[in-house]
Amino acid sequence: MAENEVAERLGFQDGDQIDYDDAVKLRELLVGQYIVDITKTTGQALYDANYKGVDYYYYGGRGEYDDVLEYHLSGGLVLRAHAHDGGCGCTNGCFSVDIEEQTKARLIGATILNVTVEEEVYSEEESQTIVDGQGQAPRDGSSTIDVFVYVPGLQGEERLSLVKSAGGDNGYYGWGFHFSVSHPVLRVAESPRLPHALEGVTRALEEREN
Repeated sequence: MAENEVAERLGFQDGDQIDYDDAVKLRELLVGQYIVDITKTTGQALYDANYKGVDYYYYGGRGEYDDVLEYHLSGGLVLRAHAHDGGCGCTNGCFSVDIEEQTKARLIGATILNVTVEEEVYSEEESQTIVDGQGQAPRDGSSTIDVFVYVPGLQGEERLSLVKSAGGDNGYYGWGFHFSVSHPVLRVAESPRLPHALEGVTRALEEREN
């Protein structure tokens, strides 16, 4: 299998960025996949790994607004949810990313059947719920954002929150968080377990195409 073939067949390139409310792209990536593992890192750590030995200054977030959640998928891709720091002295434009430990335990190994995004937006002038990006959300208040996934075995309309985010803005520093997609480079000489890995990738691709 050629390098990057898995990502190309799924329609995503390394470094692709997805807006938090783009439910269509999230469904394309997640539906039919199962989550192998969920880890947390920081933007600083990712930059350090990419620019090891290079003299640079990191212009990333502060504290919890530099957090990155990593979802390792059965197809070999890694979906990352990046918190956002508005960059000002206050918290305008700052949005966190988090997942509850109980939810995390239930998600690992479960096949994702659907994805929805719900945003509860609050402001002095207007408060409303935005579903899958549909609606005119005020951008001068605060918000809680949930990316929900549906998995087998849930009761009734129960959903699991893949990402929970909280933040707000006054209209100048940015709104929400974003996802990025990356994939490992497979090299036969460096991967003694490659046959087993490819078997899982092939199975995931066949499930998507069927």
